[in-house]
Amino acid sequence: MKIINNNILVSEYSIFEEYLKRNKKGILINTVNCEWFMGKWIAFEFKIRFWNEYFEDYKKKCELWKINIWVIDFYKKNNLQIINFPTKNLYKFSSKIEWIENWLNDFILKCEDWLFDDEIIYIPKLWSSNWWLKWEEIYILLKNKLLNIKNNKIKFIICEDYEAWDIEKNILEKLNKYKWNNISKKVLENIEENFYKIKRLRDLLKIKWIWEKNYKNILELWEKKEISLF
Repeated sequence: MKIINNNILVSEYSIFEEYLKRNKKGILINTVNCEWFMGKWIAFEFKIRFWNEYFEDYKKKCELWKINIWVIDFYKKNNLQIINFPTKNLYKFSSKIEWIENWLNDFILKCEDWLFDDEIIYIPKLWSSNWWLKWEEIYILLKNKLLNIKNNKIKFIICEDYEAWDIEKNILEKLNKYKWNNISKKVLENIEENFYKIKRLRDLLKIKWIWEKNYKNILELWEKKEISLF
């Protein structure tokens, strides 16, 4: 964990791992488009993890044109809190650095107004593989914007997501030895055959016969920490 100042931390883990480490306390930021497609990267993880309570809400807002690149959309239901960060209009096309900067400017203003009591906001690495933008450039912009926030009741964790945390490591090490009760034999055989390709849990989605349902089952065990009990 890298410390920028008392309110800004940079983690090597994903936002979901940091969220779990803190017993699901805080607000998650999800990078989205305005067409309700969540087919890749961090958005796809959100879709799988929070389908019923979150994804359907996001989809409906997109259909009603309530999600656009200038809007800070805040979702809250029970203890789940998510801020949608629209980085581009159409999922097939690229984002622009000025769109990201404009959204961040509004976000900074909102952070000054929000009456949080020791709140944590988890910010994902803004995936730039389809955007022609470099994370290094976005990171500098993001860090400089956050440094301007005067509200010291908010802690920000920028999650660069280049390393697996203990629970995920444990799953990866024991993945092909676990006695799955709700995953077919065909899927298990494919996991075993392709185990050398799996560096992160999300790599499972690249394996044949691994569907969203299978992946969700694994994530549920991960969140319950049941999988660590080998």
